Amino acid sequence: MITTSDIKKLSEVFATKADNNELITRLDAIMGEIRDSREESQALAYRQGVHSDQIERLEQKVFGKSFA
Repeated sequence: MITTSDIKKLSEVFATKADNNELITRLDAIMGEIRDSREESQALAYRQGVHSDQIERLEQKVFGKSFA
């Protein structure tokens, strides 16, 4: 996870290439992408868990045992 000190270091590195507002705007965009990716990952993990449970119940019903 990016900390405040990481952002300060990045700000110092990129200070010569862009003004602070531009840097903050770019970092906000990057952080937004990271947040969206995490949320999507959590949603997919939840759905996978639900599907795994459904498959396991079906296996139990059809075959009398689970293969998981």
